[in-house]
Amino acid sequence: MKPTRKNQSWGRKRSDKVSDRRKPHILYVDDDDTNREIMKLRLQKHYTLILAASDREACAVMRDRHAELDGILMDVELQGSELNGIELAKLFKGRLHDPRLPAYAMGLRTTAAPLFFVTAFDQELRQNDAVSESGGDGVFAKPVDFAELHRTLERALGGV
Repeated sequence: MKPTRKNQSWGRKRSDKVSDRRKPHILYVDDDDTNREIMKLRLQKHYTLILAASDREACAVMRDRHAELDGILMDVELQGSELNGIELAKLFKGRLHDPRLPAYAMGLRTTAAPLFFVTAFDQELRQNDAVSESGGDGVFAKPVDFAELHRTLERALGGV
């Protein structure tokens, strides 16, 4: 019998079937190329990662793709950026009102999406309340425990 659209999936195996469910979109902001690549490789099965290497790129994503974002992962130290991760988090959560903001950071929509910091400075963040003050939902230490990160994202996003 010749394959038809009704009786066969044209060579596609059952395991190759594309999921009808949309993967959650996660913005990951980190200035380190290796960290971005590792995060992408480890999370791409369950999430669509949108990568930003600087505050400027992160602001562009928030401006252009705000409605798509389901969550945010944020490094704290962003080398070469005017705003660090804490300041970006405050900006994205509507908690930073500084008239000296760079032009590319002005007029952004705020987000209710869960925001988690991914940093080598996790103890300092937890001790000085920077996470709650910035609107962040938690902190993951580098090197990242990806199983824990996935479980936390799954809970925060209502299941993946």
